[in-house]
Amino acid sequence: MSKKPSQSKHRLRSTEWFGRHDRDGLVHRSWMKNQGIPHDQFDGRPVIGICNTWSQATPCNAHFRELAQHVRDGVLDAGGFPIEFPVMSLGETLMRPTTMLFRNQVAMDVEESIRANPFDGIVLLMGCDKTTPALLMGAASCDLPTIGVSGGPMLNGKFRGEDIGSGTHVWNLEVHRNAQDGRDGRSRHGRRRVMHVTLRRALHDHGDRVDDGIDGRGPGDGSADQCGDSRGRLAPPGSLAHGRTPHRRDGA
Repeated sequence: MSKKPSQSKHRLRSTEWFGRHDRDGLVHRSWMKNQGIPHDQFDGRPVIGICNTWSQATPCNAHFRELAQHVRDGVLDAGGFPIEFPVMSLGETLMRPTTMLFRNQVAMDVEESIRANPFDGIVLLMGCDKTTPALLMGAASCDLPTIGVSGGPMLNGKFRGEDIGSGTHVWNLEVHRNAQDGRDGRSRHGRRRVMHVTLRRALHDHGDRVDDGIDGRGPGDGSADQCGDSRGRLAPPGSLAHGRTPHRRDGA
């Protein structure tokens, strides 16, 4: 059972939707009631939008359905009216060519969703590298009271009794594997090239860029042609910089 809302000295933004006594006010309230929302939720209490980035394609946020329910319960207990709404979610480990291309699009999605709906405050459910700043940027543009709730870090896995995490170990394991392949016949130049591409991709996925001379070769020798030039332009679709990993001999 939710608390009775406290009287606010300021006119709430949501009043323009649910506090009206005309045709539009009737439409706004009645169409929300068909979801089972009781009449007392429209008594002037603050409407809190819960911005949810749940998606199975975003493993960092795969638990947000349960998290959103806890947030809803907390809003009700505090005397608010929770309304959950979705926005685009960026799965760092699946999206190609890179989630960085879509960060600002999500920020606009968040901003316009907040502006267009009867929210007085916002709770952002966020996680993963680009979804988090996107939600913060979008909400900041609206200047409403906002709380960001992080989904938290993933638990590490175990391998041979030791902690191991894909975000930390995958690059080291990739370099190690390719170095082993190099001893079986791959040239020194080939090993340097694989390490260069691996490191560049790792930092590119985190919004950074690697200097063209990272693998010991200077600019102008073709190293920039594969991963975008020194001015930071995007490489052609299908190139290694666009999320396509080097060909793997095992076919994985």
